[in-house]
Amino acid sequence: MKKNLTIIMALMTLSLFGFAQRNIDMKLVNKALNPQQLRSTRNDIAPSRIMYNVVDGEVLLSYSQSYSYDQYEYFLTQIETQFQDLGVWYPASLTTYEYDFNLMPIQILKQRMDGDWVNDEMNTITYNGDDFMPLIGEELFQRWENNQWVNVSKNIYTYEPELTILVRDWNGTTFENHYLYTITEEFDAKSILFQYWNGGAWQNQEKMDITYNDNQEIAMSITQEWVNQAWSNAEKVEYFYDAPYKLGKVTKTRWVNNEWASNKVKTIDYEYTWMGSKHAIVESNYGDWEEQNTDIELFYNEGESITLENVHEVEAEYIDVTNVNEHPATNAVVIAPNPASDRLEVSAEHFINAEVYTLTGQRVMESQSPIISLKGLASGTYFIKVYQENHAVNVQKFVVR
Repeated sequence: MKKNLTIIMALMTLSLFGFAQRNIDMKLVNKALNPQQLRSTRNDIAPSRIMYNVVDGEVLLSYSQSYSYDQYEYFLTQIETQFQDLGVWYPASLTTYEYDFNLMPIQILKQRMDGDWVNDEMNTITYNGDDFMPLIGEELFQRWENNQWVNVSKNIYTYEPELTILVRDWNGTTFENHYLYTITEEFDAKSILFQYWNGGAWQNQEKMDITYNDNQEIAMSITQEWVNQAWSNAEKVEYFYDAPYKLGKVTKTRWVNNEWASNKVKTIDYEYTWMGSKHAIVESNYGDWEEQNTDIELFYNEGESITLENVHEVEAEYIDVTNVNEHPATNAVVIAPNPASDRLEVSAEHFINAEVYTLTGQRVMESQSPIISLKGLASGTYFIKVYQENHAVNVQKFVVR
């Protein structure tokens, strides 16, 4: 829960799209506050499988997520979700990630199982800023209907003079205002104002105030609701650490009858291995079956995390990928001619494949052959990323005339 390492894999959640948010969505806020943390980096520790249970009435439902990674650079490529029925696991959904040259996610495709994988939802992301500090500009959310992609909503990020996230819904013809986040930050505190569009003006709905401890970890958050033209307490979340950057317990308390109610408390308890938090479970004294679920965040690799929404219990398995991280190319790579016109030849020992990117990071071509046809590419400057054995990667710039 470090302030500067909030949710590096915010897109790796159970609900990727959240089209109709009614409350503050912290994944959305964290993406805006830390867009650099969305970059898929080569980590020493990465999740391989996460099992989780969800309480639905008096039934406990079991699910599993399996994570797949690129074999050369070891960034996340897909997540397959399965559900369990009578002890048998069945495929439910498949989420596939596409990245730009800087390994920032630019498209997230979710498919569902219907005899075969069929399109379901898609998130397309564009960035502002530069290669060293990309900033999310817009996110477009679409749903597959009648064999075509149909707009659902759009998030627009603004960073000056203050950080805002404008959520706009598609009405069939155009995007119209729906929600607005306004975020202000100080060294040891953060405030999030959440409003909805009504009658041609923004109306208050929720506010969250977050405070941090001396290690810049979240210590407490208090959420308030706008009731009768005034702010009223709603929920308090407190974070307790077994050691610096090792979260041991989280408590969530509801505000009832002008006090924090002792009979309205949820507790999340964590267990760890050396790789990260391996187990977390919710205990609630609310009394209702529906209240046995909550959002649970798992931590690994010194501050990175995955958030699972509205679950009861989580068990995580990790893998140590230290030996498969990207290494500099050990063998010389030569590309010719440069400038090029109709084709480019790559001379590299133990060549595996190559990818061509625009200067803005959009991948436009992939080749399994060292002789690459450039037909269809517009004149301009490009990057080529050459992969060799032993996870060696070489990047060069070339020009197409």
